[in-house]
Amino acid sequence: MRATGKMSKPLFILFMSFLLAIGSMPLANRSVSAATSFSNVSMNTTTPAMYDKFEMTFNLSSTYTNPFNPDEVNVTATFTTPSGAVESVPGFYRSDSSPKWAVRYSPRQAGVHSVVLSVTDASGTGTSSSYAFTAGGAGSNRGFMTAQGDRFVDSYGSQLTLLGTNFAWNNTTDSTAVTTEIPNLLPAKMNFLRVWYSCWWSSFAPEWGPITANEAGLSINYAGIGKYQLDNQARMDQMLDTASANGVYIMLTMNSFGDMYYQWNVNAYNQANGGPSTYSENNTDFWTNPTAISYQKKLLRYMFARFGYSRALGMLEYWNESDNRVDTTAANRASWHAAMDNYWKSLDFYHHPTTTSYAWKDHAGSGQQTWETLTTLSATNVHRYDTSANVVDVWEQQIDNLHTLAPGKPAFIGEVGKEHTDQTTDPTIDEYMHNSLWGPIFRAGAAGGSLWWIFESGFALPSSFKGIYTRLANFIQPEEDHLINMPFVDYGLQSNSTKIGGYKDNSRAYLWINDTQANHTVTNPRTVSGMSFTIPMPNNYYNVSYYNTYTGTYGSTSSVQATGGNLVLSNVPSFSRDIAVKIECEGCNAPDTTAPTAPTNLTSPSKTDTTVNLSWSPSTDNVRVTDYDVYRGTTKIGSTGGATTYTATGLTANTAYSFTVRAKDNAGNQSAASSALSVTTNPLDTVAPTAPSGLNSPSKLDISVNLAWTASTDNVGVTAYDIYRNGNLAGTVSGTSTTYTDTGLTALTSYSYYVKARDARNNTSAASNTISVTTLAPIPVNKLQNPGFDTSNSNNKPDAWTCENDYFCYRDTAVKRSGTASMKMSGDTGPWLAFYQDVNAAAGTSYTFDGYYNAAANNGTTIEFKLRFLDASNNILQDNLLYTHTGTNSGFANVNGSRTAPANTAKARVYVYMKDLRGSLYFDDFSLTDGSGGTVDTSAPTAPTGLASPSKTATTVNLSWTASTDNVGVTGYDIYQGTTLIGSTTGATMYQATGLTANTAYSFTVKAKDAAGNVSAASSALSVTTNAAADTTAPSAPTGLTSQSKTTTTVNLSWTASTDNVGVTGYDVYRGTTLIGSTTGATTYQATGLTANTAYSFTVKAKDAAGNVSAASNALSVTTNAAADTTAPSAPTGLTSPSKTATTVNLSWTASTDNVGVTGYDIFRGTTLIGSTTGATTYQATGLTASTAYSFTVKAKDAAGNVSAASSALNVTTDAASGGGNLLTNAGFETDNGSNRPASWTYEQDYYVSRSTSTYRSGSASIRINGDSGPWFGWYQDVNATAGTSYTFDGYVNITSNNGSTLQFKMQFLDASGSILTDNTITTYSGTTSGFENVHGTYTAPANTAKVRIYTYFKDMRGTFFFDDYSLTSN
Repeated sequence: MRATGKMSKPLFILFMSFLLAIGSMPLANRSVSAATSFSNVSMNTTTPAMYDKFEMTFNLSSTYTNPFNPDEVNVTATFTTPSGAVESVPGFYRSDSSPKWAVRYSPRQAGVHSVVLSVTDASGTGTSSSYAFTAGGAGSNRGFMTAQGDRFVDSYGSQLTLLGTNFAWNNTTDSTAVTTEIPNLLPAKMNFLRVWYSCWWSSFAPEWGPITANEAGLSINYAGIGKYQLDNQARMDQMLDTASANGVYIMLTMNSFGDMYYQWNVNAYNQANGGPSTYSENNTDFWTNPTAISYQKKLLRYMFARFGYSRALGMLEYWNESDNRVDTTAANRASWHAAMDNYWKSLDFYHHPTTTSYAWKDHAGSGQQTWETLTTLSATNVHRYDTSANVVDVWEQQIDNLHTLAPGKPAFIGEVGKEHTDQTTDPTIDEYMHNSLWGPIFRAGAAGGSLWWIFESGFALPSSFKGIYTRLANFIQPEEDHLINMPFVDYGLQSNSTKIGGYKDNSRAYLWINDTQANHTVTNPRTVSGMSFTIPMPNNYYNVSYYNTYTGTYGSTSSVQATGGNLVLSNVPSFSRDIAVKIECEGCNAPDTTAPTAPTNLTSPSKTDTTVNLSWSPSTDNVRVTDYDVYRGTTKIGSTGGATTYTATGLTANTAYSFTVRAKDNAGNQSAASSALSVTTNPLDTVAPTAPSGLNSPSKLDISVNLAWTASTDNVGVTAYDIYRNGNLAGTVSGTSTTYTDTGLTALTSYSYYVKARDARNNTSAASNTISVTTLAPIPVNKLQNPGFDTSNSNNKPDAWTCENDYFCYRDTAVKRSGTASMKMSGDTGPWLAFYQDVNAAAGTSYTFDGYYNAAANNGTTIEFKLRFLDASNNILQDNLLYTHTGTNSGFANVNGSRTAPANTAKARVYVYMKDLRGSLYFDDFSLTDGSGGTVDTSAPTAPTGLASPSKTATTVNLSWTASTDNVGVTGYDIYQGTTLIGSTTGATMYQATGLTANTAYSFTVKAKDAAGNVSAASSALSVTTNAAADTTAPSAPTGLTSQSKTTTTVNLSWTASTDNVGVTGYDVYRGTTLIGSTTGATTYQATGLTANTAYSFTVKAKDAAGNVSAASNALSVTTNAAADTTAPSAPTGLTSPSKTATTVNLSWTASTDNVGVTGYDIFRGTTLIGSTTGATTYQATGLTASTAYSFTVKAKDAAGNVSAASSALNVTTDAASGGGNLLTNAGFETDNGSNRPASWTYEQDYYVSRSTSTYRSGSASIRINGDSGPWFGWYQDVNATAGTSYTFDGYVNITSNNGSTLQFKMQFLDASGSILTDNTITTYSGTTSGFENVHGTYTAPANTAKVRIYTYFKDMRGTFFFDDYSLTSN
């Protein structure tokens, strides 16, 4: 008998005495804290339909180190259903912004539900009030998918046959690819999609790193194990919501072997990243490590809390290929799956099916112990890629094998294809896919068609292939109410070499006849004629019809009598390849005569002069609602296909219409009409939009011009802008866009542009101002694809490049010169290999290669950059060596060279060759151009200026800056937090940094970049401290609401800013009780779409980042002007320049006056419009040249478009230029070289060097030197220097232990050959320090100086030393 868990009697008595003593203590002597409370509780609806989402959002009064950890905070919602059943759902942390917490639930009964929230944390357990909601009947959806025997069923008990495909991850450049594809499945009658949850290169994953990933067109910050990525989870929400709306069930794959095999270096479970596990190929303790298992259960809990409510969560798959590169014993795999599945099912009262998958161990004939050990899982599936001619037989064997290993469970093929990437141009692929859908279902009783893997064009199936699914759906889906009760039958091989299988009971049969001599490899199949066969059926008459599986059509129906217990089918039509047959006894179908309930709550959320938008609550039906018919009066005007919204079009302005809606079911029963809704369309719109203003060209190239303008206004709304080039229409953009790129132009050519606005009635504005733009000289075209290595294939190898050995070749997102990635070649075994790309080339043409490399860690590799020319047979005609590099270098260095193609050239090859690869080498920004075009752009943009933070929260900082200028055009900005790239914009001069910690200081800089990959210097650093957490205080009410100007259709409002304990983030503006708009902090607003000479009442409310809203301001009554204002404002006066720099001039002036109101000012440099303000009387002119004279004028304008005369001209000369700045690279040691050592520094003995992220003075890292063997060595960085210039070094050292070492800080000056001219010792240490101490010194460079070296040197190094925040400046 075990003693564990028992307590001896004396110890028990002592323990109870202690409890009694505690209980008798006065309350004042106890440490008691109030339990956490709930606030801002809100429900998304109080009347959810069955199987729809019911969501409660709320805040908690406590904050947590890790709100995702249920051991720290456990939120639970307890629901009581109308039948009295009690169901508990975990709450989850949903957002860093208010409301931060949520609970989600899907009712499966109609009637009143109650719910109580509770939270348990370190302060005890707190509970909420009881809330109630009333669930309505089900809509037209099928509810939840569950497993029943060897089939899947919906919530109504009908069979749900899987018809779907794989869309494992979002495209590498599109984070919405899966969600975008889902609505395309509904018209094809596809209902199933397999998606990977954890995939690194997609945008759904919950946890990686900690690291920033640049994937799927996004910059995604991961915080490490157990801390879930909220932006990705929001994308999962959107994907599931879209799937729910389109009747698609998602098979969500939790883990994949690639998470370890391809991405272990950034995996959250890696011990190196703070995780619990170790991994090498087919050797990981992930399966058995109790900490790893605990984290997986916590992730399952979060998944159920956030996604479990969704009927679109069709199935949970624990692993993609659990035997592939992550293999373990059958016992370990069974134990892990049992632990996960039992935990999931302890939460999941919706009964989502569960499964997993293998790469090969579950294949028929493998002899492996697989599915028979996974007893708790609901369904089985197999992956099979096979090019054999008899593949239909192979699929049948695989499904039969699964049914043998796991009897009574659904089985299907989860991945199928001839290859892992099939070609749409393969002439046999259509037939292969056709058979992969019909074959497993009708030859082996699979629970659905096989799930296709991928084409060369991606996961989204081309529409022509979706038709194959539609034709199967049209045969099988109408019969699913019957199929669930019909056993599978296999009539096997017939005498004419056909096979027959399908489903049959005593009243009906659905069968597929397949010609085994006409597999997918047969291009000219035979015609099967004169076939007959017999199946056992009760004596009766049966309606028999044959279905052409390739056209999706039925032939005529015949009546056939069964006698003697057999039904003889002797009239099978002639067919090629296959044919399906439907057999149903006459009179066996009891007709559905019950109509749906009438739709309710018919309303019109919006309308125009010719359209009315309608919406209503869904009807219910004894079987299923399939459609809604919409009536205008007594005329049916359309149907919705099951949707509960509709837009009535083609109406007459200012006319009253009456609308009703009727529901229909699959049997054609129609409900009574809804209550009638009377709607009057808007009056006819004859008012044109205002003319666009401020047309300008922010950038241009040799064959394109970018245009931008200020938006027009309209009494209803601007719907489009027409762009005119040289008086002709060049293009159109939507009314929400104020930019346009005109392409297909000629270099060095002048073009004239203006823009007109249009509304929905095609009322067209006057033209904008006209501008003239001259395109640039011809720019060479880069012939290389993926020249910046920014995109990759599914194996993380850069697209378009050939690696002679893939094992050493990677796309790297951590070390890069520009864009999102570089090519990384890494290894330590000394292989000789290359990567290359071929492009078409012509003899006699000169080709120029340009690129960059970073030999961050090189232990003997020789890099050769070559430009080869090949003939049409790929024979090398000329092998040109452009450059050779050995050793390391600091940062990215340039390589370039030109060569002329010899006779017979057909291709040019950029060939980068590594001899004896040992180290980590990075390559970026390659280009290959020919002699056509102009010169390459090598000019970087100016550095951004004016970096500021207009607002912030506890976890976010909003940044803005003044735009950079460029000789061609700025294409984007990179934003850095310290030295870490956290995001980019495509031209916008604002950015929100997210995922920050409350009450913490951060340093931000911004760099500009252009289309050629040139990157500016960094902006000045901006230090921002985030707000403290947990804000429940509302802002004060706005005061002083007034209207400084108005027109016939607009009122301009302004008010005195509110105050808030953290910060006001915006204002909501109301006209009467209607919210008409919001501002993001501005204390002005223009109310538009008003009627002339009409009185309106306005109020304003302030809000903060936590969602707290103030009381309303005072009400302001304003009467709009009568129509027509033609009076221009007075000219601005008093134009002056209060300050200036070398590149900017600040302007100010005295405000103009106007009969209605001044709306803005246009600022001119000479005759060029350089900017506008919306009322402000100050402006900063940027992008100027030092020591240069400029002339400025200002014009005022009003809402009617009237423009004043110009102000008096002001002449200003900019200041002279100045220099400065830290000359050292990676001076704070924030950037890693890939070997856990700071990049850009040279180490004489790197064994003792590491990058520390635990001890540092600022940023997130320092350099650590540690050892006890007494080496004499140093580490340093060289920068270019000039004789006669003085240089100042500043840095910090923290010596935590020192056992006899002498540490010297030196500044050495070197000549061009690297010889030391002077060796200056700044200071010497022989003991320890108390924290970081400053080191500082200034020295003047002697004659012949070419470089200055900051040299940190040890004699007899024994101890631990940290260094941080180095700087070197010239004086």
